Amino acid sequence: MNAPLRRFLALLLCLLVAVKTLLVPVVYMDFSLHRDEIVSRLCENRLRPALHCNGQCQLAKRLGQLAEKHARDTAGRHADFLKHLLEEVFDAAPLRFVFEPPFAERPAIAAYAWLAGVSRLYSGSTFHPPTP
Repeated sequence: MNAPLRRFLALLLCLLVAVKTLLVPVVYMDFSLHRDEIVSRLCENRLRPALHCNGQCQLAKRLGQLAEKHARDTAGRHADFLKHLLEEVFDAAPLRFVFEPPFAERPAIAAYAWLAGVSRLYSGSTFHPPTP
């Protein structure tokens, strides 16, 4: 891949990341630039100036829509990833169950057989409650 194409792809990817990152500040900037128009035309409380809304209701609506869209997109991507992961795992290696004989048919193992070679003197001197 030649250098100009690499630079172009890197710039394109940086631009895409920047656009996604700057969505909320762009909404705030748009609100600040068009506040007078929003207050006079779109504000739900424009007929009740005593509430001092000043277009905050429209800003909250826009930010809510943006957050809802982001949550929907994220949930969809997570669901698709989980579905793909489960299909990959279960299609690649099917589940097989191995049934063992009941406990009565197994040879009996003495309880604490694994402790046969452990010295009790060492463990007793090491593990004890603190002395006052």
